[in-house]
Amino acid sequence: MGPSISSDQLQLVTESEMEKGNGGRVIDVALSPSEKPTISSPCTGTTIAAPSTPVSTPDRTQLEDAEEGYPRVAAFLDSDASFTIYRRFGFLHARLLLYKQDELRELEDELREMDKRDWKDDSFQNCLRSRGKDDAPKNQHGRSSRKELLQRIEKKTLEYGELLRQSKELVSWNTPSTRDYTSVVNWLNTEAPLSEADCGFIKEKQDLITLRPGREHAWLDAFVERILKAFHCRLIQVGSSSSRRVMPKLI
Repeated sequence: MGPSISSDQLQLVTESEMEKGNGGRVIDVALSPSEKPTISSPCTGTTIAAPSTPVSTPDRTQLEDAEEGYPRVAAFLDSDASFTIYRRFGFLHARLLLYKQDELRELEDELREMDKRDWKDDSFQNCLRSRGKDDAPKNQHGRSSRKELLQRIEKKTLEYGELLRQSKELVSWNTPSTRDYTSVVNWLNTEAPLSEADCGFIKEKQDLITLRPGREHAWLDAFVERILKAFHCRLIQVGSSSSRRVMPKLI
């Protein structure tokens, strides 16, 4: 059995390596079976082999390491669920829905007109009673095919339905709380990472949604924040820039 290492010693070794500037990376050294360390449990007194592969957590781009501009804005918005605020583009969805709706209206009128025309013509009445006869080339006689028209209708209907579902989902998402919205606005005003035009999305407050899950515990966050302010505690400032540009306030 290899040399025994207690859990406290293993933690000290890990912390020591991190303090040497390894950036939290775990250095895996190949050891022979007889040299591999073991961990002694202070609770049970048993000795187990230390894991050969260290457990790591996914890396996340650090705000201070992100390049200025859009990379830093993306890192900031990703740093906390409260900051995941984006536009819904409700007006554009409405315009697209209206456009596709009217396209379908035209196709619907075309289909109704074709049905009426065929019903008035004795030679085509059977086409309305049998899909097979309606699709037969001999029954086309240079006229537009009902099958081709229905295929066009299907394509437009699927596009329209998908856009409807997407619009419904976006409408059902939460709007950002005043506190979260103000936090993002203050950061954008302070850091000025983008041009004024590119930061303009945050002005469209009525069109903003948050990806943050249900805010059933938002009251607790607000309570803690009020307590910190009451005791004049200095809040942690997320990210800092050595050179900050001055730009007009967004709101």
